[in-house]
Amino acid sequence: MWSAADIVQHVFLSTVCRMDLVTELHQCVDSRMEKLVVIWDDIGIVGEQRSARNRVVLMHLDNLLDEMVQEEDQLRTRLKQNVDKYRAEVTRLCAELDLPPYEVCVCLMSVNYTV
Repeated sequence: MWSAADIVQHVFLSTVCRMDLVTELHQCVDSRMEKLVVIWDDIGIVGEQRSARNRVVLMHLDNLLDEMVQEEDQLRTRLKQNVDKYRAEVTRLCAELDLPPYEVCVCLMSVNYTV
């Protein structure tokens, strides 16, 4: 079982990692937007055209992130299904071999996956 200190440390590290990711993501988007602004300045895109281009950039980023979330959610679903399938297989094999039920080590369980 996770101790309170372990959970606090996990939350703290997750928050720090998330802040680092947000900073890095901001820098990445900012540098690319600067390049787009230079290109748009060079080819005379201003005013409403530039606003429209900005909306297209945002739409592309939003779509990409949505796709990534869907893919990760599908991965999570497959992993959970595999865990359930193999847990049932282990239970079946233990019974077939007349062994006591197998107990999963607590250290192998995720905080977000309930048994």
